[in-house]
Amino acid sequence: MDIPPPGELGKCGLPHLASRQKTFHTEGLPALQHELYTVAWICALSFEMAAAQAVLDERHEPLPTHTDDTNTYALGNIQGHNVVIACLPMNQYGIVNAATVMTNLKRTFPAIRVGLMVGIGGGVPSMADVRLGDVVVGTRVMQTDLGKIVAGEQLERTSIPKIPHQLLGTAVSALRSKHELGPSQVPSILQLKLEGHGYGRPSLPDRLFLATYHHQATTGSCDECDHSKEPPATKSDEDPSQERRKMLSNSLRFEQADARKSNINRAHGKTCQWLLNHPDYKAWLDPEKLAQHHGFLWITDMVQYFEDLSKQSTANGVPLRVCFSSRHHPYIIIRWGTRLTLEHQPGHAKDLEVYIRGHLRADDPIIIKKLLHKSAGVFMWVVLVIEILNREYARGAMSLNRRLEEIPSDLSELFKDILRRENSNLEELRLCFLWILCAKNHLTPDEFYLALWSGLSSQGLVENEIPDSSVKDASNSLPRAHRYVISSSRGLAEVAGSKVQFIHESVRDFLVKDRGLYELWPELGLDWEGPSHDMLKHCCLVYITQFDFHDFLRWPSMIPNKHRFLEYATTNILYHANAANKAVPQSEFLSTFPITKWIHMNNFFEKSPFLKYTQAANLLYILADKGYPELIRARLKTDPNIHVRGERHRYPLFASLARGNKASFAALLNVSSTIYDGVDVIEGLNYRNDLEEYVYDHTPVSWAMFTGREGIVKLLLQGGMSVNHVDADRDTLLSMAVRIGQGALVMLLLDRGADINARNADGWAPLFHALKWNPKSMTRLLIDRGADVNARDNDRSTPLFTAAEYSCESTTRLLIDRRADVNARDNNGLTPLLAALKYRSESTARLLIDRGAYVNARDN
Repeated sequence: MDIPPPGELGKCGLPHLASRQKTFHTEGLPALQHELYTVAWICALSFEMAAAQAVLDERHEPLPTHTDDTNTYALGNIQGHNVVIACLPMNQYGIVNAATVMTNLKRTFPAIRVGLMVGIGGGVPSMADVRLGDVVVGTRVMQTDLGKIVAGEQLERTSIPKIPHQLLGTAVSALRSKHELGPSQVPSILQLKLEGHGYGRPSLPDRLFLATYHHQATTGSCDECDHSKEPPATKSDEDPSQERRKMLSNSLRFEQADARKSNINRAHGKTCQWLLNHPDYKAWLDPEKLAQHHGFLWITDMVQYFEDLSKQSTANGVPLRVCFSSRHHPYIIIRWGTRLTLEHQPGHAKDLEVYIRGHLRADDPIIIKKLLHKSAGVFMWVVLVIEILNREYARGAMSLNRRLEEIPSDLSELFKDILRRENSNLEELRLCFLWILCAKNHLTPDEFYLALWSGLSSQGLVENEIPDSSVKDASNSLPRAHRYVISSSRGLAEVAGSKVQFIHESVRDFLVKDRGLYELWPELGLDWEGPSHDMLKHCCLVYITQFDFHDFLRWPSMIPNKHRFLEYATTNILYHANAANKAVPQSEFLSTFPITKWIHMNNFFEKSPFLKYTQAANLLYILADKGYPELIRARLKTDPNIHVRGERHRYPLFASLARGNKASFAALLNVSSTIYDGVDVIEGLNYRNDLEEYVYDHTPVSWAMFTGREGIVKLLLQGGMSVNHVDADRDTLLSMAVRIGQGALVMLLLDRGADINARNADGWAPLFHALKWNPKSMTRLLIDRGADVNARDNDRSTPLFTAAEYSCESTTRLLIDRRADVNARDNNGLTPLLAALKYRSESTARLLIDRGAYVNARDN
């Protein structure tokens, strides 16, 4: 076999052109060595890569790439910096794909010091006048959820700001200081670089509208919109930084940027009109007195932020006025502002008197006077007392004065008096309050009616047959469910629109803040929420068990109409169990949970096909997907296997990450939080996008390994994962750590007893991986820790074959020094020397001959 000339030999760890050709020749371009490139420029889109090449000062000849590097590069120079430009694969975006491109890039270009992600971006609106086409340098970057912002919706952020490397931070500081001394050169540079590349300023102007403006146009442009709602631009349209804006404008177009949801409660008509003529209110509006109160009208309570904002606006000459109203507690003192105490205002007292005269059936001046005096200005107290007195009046009005004297003047004591005067149906009353307090969302009257039936039927307090909540009596126009809301709550709840709620927030305050629940039902305890959620969970379970799933198949249209509590019970039973777990352990409930029936019902009500489960779905996966960390911890006590595979996201850990639920993720790992060594291990993870391309080929630990999330690996080990855990290819954690060059993880795994000679499905031990992927950094470490230098894979090859194949002379010498067999043969009869000659490794071949390799060896 002829030995190739030296010019055709590869470097240690790099492939040979004969085994993989990935070089494109361009005549006349300079060619540099891999080690001279120090800056990596990553693009997400092809035209971003085209723009990146357009700003190069000089183009370079492409170079050969590492065997396992799938990237394609454009090389060049910018102001003395040699730059490698790479683009993400077509239609494959996200942090994981960017990290994969960067990892592959560093295999071919090991001297890279800085990696930059450059391209078109969208940002959160701020006070700065940032317009489309501006060059924005991210000094504090936060990954946000993808999706278009539409009317009535909000985008919840799920990540923590990422601070760039110090090297980049100091460079940005120097650039900012340069811009402070003179205008930025970026626009002129871009204009010069883009000449002749087919890019130009769009014909349509860049139009920005006020956030409160509701767009009327239905086309892609804003030609039909009211252009008087455009704020004046602070930048010149002739600035080249205004290039290529129209496309991004359309993708971020807000039809109703100021849209918001509102819930307006009913109010007594014609009250509080006195405020408009109140001297304090008029003084608050007087511009000459702005410095005295800073535009702040305080009725009882406020937030410190608004006081500071009012003070700042006054100093800046901005006529900002803020008006708040609340109850007396908690009491907060402010330094500037106008305060009105409602109960002390004559106009408020007049409102009360008008209400009493209009609603009290007994036209008795003495009663009216006593009512006004005893109310102390509390409107809710007056409303409740008038109802009590009207009932007495209907009975004959012989004891109105005495009844009024008996009624407590304190609102909380009044609630107690109302509830304690009747000792019947206390369980009904308790369930009524707990459903209003603890339901995940407001119940409709029908849901409320059936929810209470479910709880009462299990105690034998009502009939066993599910009632029809929509029945109307001939003598009453209100449906049965609406009447039941009033009767079961003793008049303290109402139906507002289609929702059941308390008649006033003071009822909730009485039950929770004033410990009314504890005084009425001490068995709930001071920590009443856990036991309460357990009771509601039981109501849901009782209702679910009433049904046979075959009914769904026979009468699918009838189920939602007749059994209106079933959807809530199905979708929220696990929510209530999760909320109850800390106070009432749920392990037994989970062990008997009717999961098959629940999956049928959940799929029936679930509208999205992507969120439905197969009948084989594991309960732990469902808990992770739904985001119930307390139930996960309870389930792990009896079923500790978190690596059960199945469903859309494959593993429970992936499901929790795809949902962005840190608490569930930590629960699955059996740790208290996702913080490890002071760092959030899932910081910056764009959950769904960074997982979907990866989960089909990886277990959670292999995914964490190959995406460089060392903290997650450590948490998995801390949570009880075996140090010799293997993936689908039987690669151990140690092999994975060696393959990606994680020296700290290799040491950690070895220190915890990892099998250093464990073989995968191909028979490769970790040493084989070290020789292929990271020969210099890992080989000596593994050999020093006891790796077998004469281990055999399934083809009977030894590590020396791998070292010869990848032309690594230093590791070949190390293996021979540690007594590797230089004349070992594989299944094809090849020796290390024949392997070195096959892959054109002259120096390795000479070394093998010098160390005793048989030069007349023949393969099969």
